[in-house]
Amino acid sequence: MLSNQKLQNSLNEIKEISHMDTALFTAKGKLVAHTEEMPLPEALEQQVVVDFAESLAEKQTYQDYHLYKVMVEGETAVVKAEEGNTVTEQEPEAAPALSEEELNAMYERFQQRLQKEGLADADGKPTEKTLEIRRQIVEKKVEREKQAEKQKKIAKRAKTTKHWVRTAKAAGVVLVVGACVFGASMTSEANLFE
Repeated sequence: MLSNQKLQNSLNEIKEISHMDTALFTAKGKLVAHTEEMPLPEALEQQVVVDFAESLAEKQTYQDYHLYKVMVEGETAVVKAEEGNTVTEQEPEAAPALSEEELNAMYERFQQRLQKEGLADADGKPTEKTLEIRRQIVEKKVEREKQAEKQKKIAKRAKTTKHWVRTAKAAGVVLVVGACVFGASMTSEANLFE
C-alpha cells in the first residue's frame, strides 16, 4: 500500500484542484489520511464506511459527505469521503474553473509520471511492463478463485466426513446396546431353565 505521506500529498493535490476537503479510509473504516481543514465529526462513523465498502454501490451520500470507492485489483482498497457539495451539484458559477492550459499541464504531468514509472511509452500507450502487471493481476485473481473453490470443496468434504463419523458412532452405540440387551435376555432365559 502507498505510504501515508504519498496519500496525504495526493489528497492535498486533489483539494487544490477541486477546492474540496477529502479523507481516505480503509475498507475496514480506519482513517488513513485527510486534508487538514476537513472536520471529521462522529457523524461519519466507522460502521458507515464499512457498510458502504461492503455494499455494491460505487458512490453514496451520507449526511454532508460523499463517499466513493477506490478499487484495486477488483477489491475495495479505500473509501474516499468528500465534505459538502460536489462540483456537479454546485451552481455553475461556483464550480472551480480550470483553464485549458491548466488541464493540459495536469494531463502532461500525468503522462510524464506514467512514462517515468515505465507504465506508458511516449505516445501514451501501455508498455510491456503495464501489460505484464495486468496479466499478473488476472492470474492472481484466477488463482484466488481456484483457491476459494478448493476451500469450498474441502469444507464440504469435511462436513460430509463429519456426518459419516457421527453416523458410524451412532451405529456403534446402537450395536453395543443391542448386544448388551441380547446378552441380558440370553442370561435371563438361561436362568429360567435352570
